[in-house]
Amino acid sequence: MKESRAASAQTSKLSWCSSATRPTPPAREVSHRRQVGGGSAVDRQAAHRAAEPACPSAKPRRNTRSDILLRVFFLGVLEPEQARAYLTGLVEMSERGHEELRRLEESIDWGDDDLSVYGRIALEYGLRFNAMRRE
Repeated sequence: MKESRAASAQTSKLSWCSSATRPTPPAREVSHRRQVGGGSAVDRQAAHRAAEPACPSAKPRRNTRSDILLRVFFLGVLEPEQARAYLTGLVEMSERGHEELRRLEESIDWGDDDLSVYGRIALEYGLRFNAMRRE
């Protein structure tokens, strides 16, 4: 009996990750599709994927495009002053992000529970990412 309860609990966790909470696209998006002819199947699939909840056991989607990096790639088409201003803005944004994460780190009463352990890992990733961008 205990095994079936454990299997049932595991199944309910997996179903939550796979389909139970997938909301439909926002009403604004559905309305827009109606105005432009219904939208393609690709549009509907992309909207559906974007609305899926994060699931720890699901393979994460890799974000292959960075608007910030794309703009850095095209800095050569700007005047040097504009390019410097953009890069200075990135450094300042990263410094603010770093400081916000440091304040958050100091404000949390960390423990040994999973939320604390994995929360610290995620926070450390953010700190390192901001440090890399600042440099």
